[in-house]
Amino acid sequence: MRILFFMSLLLGFLHLENQLKLTNPDLPDSSIQGRWAPKSMQTQYVVDSHLVHEEEHAPEKNKIYVFDNATVRVEYTGGHTVPGTYRIYNEDDRKKIVIQLPGTTATYNLIALTATSMVWQQDLDNTSYQAGTELKSAERAIYTQVFIKL
Repeated sequence: MRILFFMSLLLGFLHLENQLKLTNPDLPDSSIQGRWAPKSMQTQYVVDSHLVHEEEHAPEKNKIYVFDNATVRVEYTGGHTVPGTYRIYNEDDRKKIVIQLPGTTATYNLIALTATSMVWQQDLDNTSYQAGTELKSAERAIYTQVFIKL
């Protein structure tokens, strides 16, 4: 009887360990691996849950992100490369990506990730925007960047 109890307990632990390995949010997401180029960038300014201002930015054409396992390289036109690391994890039912490059760490909400495109967002600290000649302030500023897979 004791042997059956310990066998079932052992099998339960093995099953739980296998489930944890399958759902570990710190493991790199294989669909992000590869070369990604910025396609578009925008900043949205929000007041009382309403979009009050939106700015389109020119994408950084001279920058390519190369994700491989847990490392990331930012390749610039002209051959300059910056190595770093990244990590994908879940927080409050959202998938997040942390990118660490020398001297900087950035956390983004991973909004969409397909075989050909990726979208991430980041809340900005600076919520000021220019409306004509007037400088206004919003409650929230959201930076969104869209990438295409090369």
